[in-house]
Amino acid sequence: VASSVTGAIASGLSLGSVQSSQDSPTKGIKRKSDFEENNDDDGNVCPICLSEWTNSGKHRLVSLRCGHLFGQNCIERWLQIGCAPGQKRCPQCNEKANSGHIRPIYARKLVVMDTTEMDRLREKLDEITTIKSRLQFELVHANLSRQHLEEQLNKLKQENKELKTSSLSDTNSLPSIPLSQNKHLYMMIRANEIICKEGGCRVLAFNEWLNLLVVSQCSTNRLFSGYGIRKINALDFRPTQFAFLHQKPIRDMTFQPHQNKLLLSVSLDRCAKLFDMTSNSVVQIYNADNPLWSCCWDEGNPYRFFVGSQNGKVLEYDTRRVGDLVGRAVEGGDTSPVVSLASFPPSPGRALSRGGFFACRLNSCWAYELQDDGYSSQMLPFQGPFFSLFYDKSTDHLLVSSRPSERFPSTRHMLHQMIQSNDDSNGQVCIPVDTFSGGNSQKLLSRPTLMSLHGGMMVAAHDESSRSVVVWDVASRLRLYKHQIQESVVDLCYFQVNTSQYLANLTEKNLQVLEFK
Repeated sequence: VASSVTGAIASGLSLGSVQSSQDSPTKGIKRKSDFEENNDDDGNVCPICLSEWTNSGKHRLVSLRCGHLFGQNCIERWLQIGCAPGQKRCPQCNEKANSGHIRPIYARKLVVMDTTEMDRLREKLDEITTIKSRLQFELVHANLSRQHLEEQLNKLKQENKELKTSSLSDTNSLPSIPLSQNKHLYMMIRANEIICKEGGCRVLAFNEWLNLLVVSQCSTNRLFSGYGIRKINALDFRPTQFAFLHQKPIRDMTFQPHQNKLLLSVSLDRCAKLFDMTSNSVVQIYNADNPLWSCCWDEGNPYRFFVGSQNGKVLEYDTRRVGDLVGRAVEGGDTSPVVSLASFPPSPGRALSRGGFFACRLNSCWAYELQDDGYSSQMLPFQGPFFSLFYDKSTDHLLVSSRPSERFPSTRHMLHQMIQSNDDSNGQVCIPVDTFSGGNSQKLLSRPTLMSLHGGMMVAAHDESSRSVVVWDVASRLRLYKHQIQESVVDLCYFQVNTSQYLANLTEKNLQVLEFK
């Protein structure tokens, strides 16, 4: 076979025309005239596709073991498709063949078409076509993204237009709120900090002497699980130190009004603790029999404080008697948790002139006045169920908040003022000022507050139904501001730093501070 292939290449003829060496020497050799006569058919054309073969590319010149010449892709396709399984043969001589018998031919005397440049250009074309297809796909994707962004932009423009229209016709969301004497109220978001990504924030307390805002949160240290406080500088509203206090969630905390460095905190771990803000240490611990929900300092005695328990009891402690229980107050069959406590100072010209404290349970509200032998109690004329009580000693106003009920389908924030003691009071403790209605849902024990802005009193509360913080003006009885907030607010704290006035909104994870000017 090797001698036959060599003879075919030298003569430029098809290898199928070479005969065995056993025949006569001249029988298998074509004459020159015969070669010239069949040159166009046998020297340039593939016998399968009748197209010229090439010296490179897919249709380059190849031969089988039998010696017949073909275009490479033609003979490969023939062996793969044109033959039955197990019967692959040469299309010229019918000799057995397979893909392994294909050999490239490097012929010098055969006339072949040089398609090297064409093959290179074809590969370049394929490459460009692939790039074009990819760019077309990216263009379609970009157009879809642009269309989606345009739809979002149009939606936001429409919402902005509706808000502007609403601000002109309603007082729900006013950038400038008219008050008395041509004064205006402006609001801006002063800070928006993530306090604890894991959640667990519950209450706020402000120390006006140290300019510190304190937030209760869960511990982020896996070695010391539990709950503590995070200090926040009220000048720049950046979180600073964390101090560990309790094993279970902190329900309430308040600063001592006379010793500004002492913080009282109560927790569901049945402990009340005094924490020194300057030394960052717990100075005293008071244990109770039940989880504790609320606390307050006695306005008439700097050494005494009260804590409200889960079973409805109010416990009295004295810092001079470490760990000793001084007294307790229980009311009838109301054993619901004491959600709020607020102390009021003695005042000779007012009802409950000897001082005492308010206790708000889930089902009832009570006023306790200090007596020589303890405390006398009086039930306040409010309709529950309740979730918060706030007392402002500077104005003698009491804000009591109740959940929706069958009789009152919406949340109510009832503002009352303690009355002056006279013969016509008929034993009343306070008189109603106004009631501000919220939404029809109140699942959390959120804590509304009172504010004093530009000489006017405001009520601030969280509305779960609309997911917003609402501010009402007491004098005009109008809703002045409605600030949207996505998460549920668990506590509101109004405070002043120098001449600036702020309202802190605390959720389970975040702290947002609004500044009013």
